Amino acid sequence: MAGRHSEALAMMDRGIADRTAALGPQHREVLRNKVKRAVVMAHAGQPDQAIDDLLALRPQMLAAQNAQLTQTVQQLQQLIELMQADLEKYEQQATNKTQDNETKMAIEKMKAQVQVLLKEMELASQ
Repeated sequence: MAGRHSEALAMMDRGIADRTAALGPQHREVLRNKVKRAVVMAHAGQPDQAIDDLLALRPQMLAAQNAQLTQTVQQLQQLIELMQADLEKYEQQATNKTQDNETKMAIEKMKAQVQVLLKEMELASQ
């Protein structure tokens, strides 16, 4: 579509409208397509409009990023809780019978994984 920017923009507008209707205006795919549209506008000789559009998108993109981060932190918390519950079960079973080396190693590995996830969650929430 070299040089056919107005056609490309019209097609992008239809695609963005369809995606917005299906996914909602804050969905990352909708926002990503709006960024691509701004790039086409810049190539079409409308760099000022492209910049204005990108600046207008910035708060929406940051909000979408924060929502994704919040969801990731919540999923990490759930995973940590599950791992800690499993770890407690393993340790309980281990105290009820003689621990073999394999069980000890599994428990230590799980403890280390929980610690890594806790650190990641701490860093993600900062």
